[in-house]
Amino acid sequence: MSPHTVNYHLKKLFQKTGVNSRIALLRETGWSDPSEESPEPGPRVRPRPGALECGGQL
Repeated sequence: MSPHTVNYHLKKLFQKTGVNSRIALLRETGWSDPSEESPEPGPRVRPRPGALECGGQL
């Protein structure tokens, strides 16, 4: 995947969410900092329910 493709889609997400950084985008979508959670097996970060659902429109 081209870096230009990634940057294009990040730019669209930034515009849609009103943020200007990847960290702010993660916070906006509800991803948590793994250092704030107790250690457990499985994924280190999880989105809040429904955070990534956009009805197919980005």
